[in-house]
Amino acid sequence: MTDSEYNNLTAEQQYQVINKILGTIYQGMPVDEFFNVSSGLSSPQVQFTDGLRNIRTALRTDMDTAARTAIDSAIVGLDSEGNEDPDLALYFFDEDRPRSLPLARIHEYPVSRDAFVNWMAYFLTNTIMFSPALEMESTAIINAQNTFRRLAIGMQDGLTVRQLVAQQLPTLDRWRVSRSAQNHALEAYELYLGLFDTEEDSREGGIACGDLYLTDEDEGYQLARTDFPNTVPQYILDDVYEVTTCDDFHAVIAGHPLLLPRVTEVIINYLMDGRTISDRLQMVESITASGADTFEEIFAGIIFSREYLMNTERPKSYEEAMMHMLSTLKWDVRHNRDQVDDAIFDRMTSNVNSTIYLGNAGWDSMALKIGRTPFVPMDALSFSNYHKAVREELLREEQAYVGNMVTVTREDGNGGTENVQMVAEGLVNGDDGQGNVELLQHIADLSPQEYVDLLFLTALARRATATEMTDLIDFLDNVADHLVDNNGTLVVRNGRHDDIAQEVLDYISRLPEFYYSRAVS
Repeated sequence: MTDSEYNNLTAEQQYQVINKILGTIYQGMPVDEFFNVSSGLSSPQVQFTDGLRNIRTALRTDMDTAARTAIDSAIVGLDSEGNEDPDLALYFFDEDRPRSLPLARIHEYPVSRDAFVNWMAYFLTNTIMFSPALEMESTAIINAQNTFRRLAIGMQDGLTVRQLVAQQLPTLDRWRVSRSAQNHALEAYELYLGLFDTEEDSREGGIACGDLYLTDEDEGYQLARTDFPNTVPQYILDDVYEVTTCDDFHAVIAGHPLLLPRVTEVIINYLMDGRTISDRLQMVESITASGADTFEEIFAGIIFSREYLMNTERPKSYEEAMMHMLSTLKWDVRHNRDQVDDAIFDRMTSNVNSTIYLGNAGWDSMALKIGRTPFVPMDALSFSNYHKAVREELLREEQAYVGNMVTVTREDGNGGTENVQMVAEGLVNGDDGQGNVELLQHIADLSPQEYVDLLFLTALARRATATEMTDLIDFLDNVADHLVDNNGTLVVRNGRHDDIAQEVLDYISRLPEFYYSRAVS
């Protein structure tokens, strides 16, 4: 999509586009960052001008090292000596931290290349190509850590898709999933080339890789070598390629002409689910024809395309819905409310007993050998758990996003810690300049109708329809009693902005469109 095409859209369509991009990468832009709402919402001016260009530029720009280090340190609670102190940490992590830390960083980082890289690495470790398959007895959380970090560091350093696949293939992390030489070959054909009828090729690839084997459980599933490496050349893939060793075999896979189209296809099947096979194939051909050879170029080519932004409509993933709302609602981890607290990302990725656990929605993180399905599970059980998590634990938990006083622990400068009170800002409330919670002025100045529109824009990137507005205002006035007549004009009762947010967002949570990444209209 070109900048001129974007600039020709209406202001609200531009807001849809920006939040479609950001929502895809688990972030979002609050209404009052995009629009200047100081004069209301009747006809607000866009203050995030040249938005598409700005987002493109941001996702190509590395964070300042000191800024990134400060955020990373705050997330895990590094003290002045570089030691982790849980009391200082913004987030709680358990032994499954490799699955949850990426989400914390994506949320806390500003829109930047660093956030983009972490999102891409997290996305890829949930695909069949790079899943650490934590459901298998031969794998462990260290394999998730290694795979994610290998991808993140490689992409940050600008490595190509071929280089990253070449790095991944010989690792213990990959062998713990494939487990035998012949299966190692078979899965390489399937995962990275999209070839699924390779019985003889897999046998020959297995011979080339026969010097390597995975030890059994008693020996800790380690990668070992025999004393008898293969010395007989094997001919694979229609006898085009000669391989003798496993290194030869890996080089063929990483250098094969089918690799880039296959990788692009896997990614497009997720991001453009719902489009026809012809549409997706056309996008694959367009991306590969562009010469894209890094994951960064492939992902950016898709999510900044006209076809994705304007015409693609599909169910949002759980993370897309939840984390986008965390951003647009200005959720602050220091609110520390129920399930949406400092353990939020641990609960999402690892805590099977949590309401917000991704596995309850059929969307397990880094767990499945075949990766996540290319479509979001929408069966009755999965979707009901998805809906319950977002509605009950975030949208109806108004204290998670309206802003309030919190107690935080920090270093006292004398080698110890101290507890201090501070304002954790949110959608409705902020700091009055003296450390007290106060209704934000631009929120206070909105009429009830404008406030309802702000909530709709926050959650759906659109205003309420005329029917929705009439019915909601009637409910808020005559049923919930959150409005009062002030000389013939309805205004919000003092202290009721949070209650109104809860009621309106509860209504929105019941709309099917809330769970969809929609075509721009």
